[in-house]
Amino acid sequence: MKVELKKNEKRHKCHLIVSDNGIGVTDTKLKLLNKKLNNEKLPEHGLGLRVVKQIVKKNRWKIVFENVNGAAKDSNRRGFLCRIEI
Repeated sequence: MKVELKKNEKRHKCHLIVSDNGIGVTDTKLKLLNKKLNNEKLPEHGLGLRVVKQIVKKNRWKIVFENVNGAAKDSNRRGFLCRIEI
């Protein structure tokens, strides 16, 4: 697992990025994770994603979940990441 905090000078924002090098998630789960929070059941991850999404919503931040497959800098990089724009 990797945790990064990156500053975006142009947008005056920061990105909190949490990623791993696992196999990622299915496209169906990824679409569900990126939907707006409502009463639907989120995929079970044990990470408290519902709580994370509630915090993001309350603070008017943005959150994106992605699979990482062959990132440009490292073609062997794989996994899953959560990016929160603060």
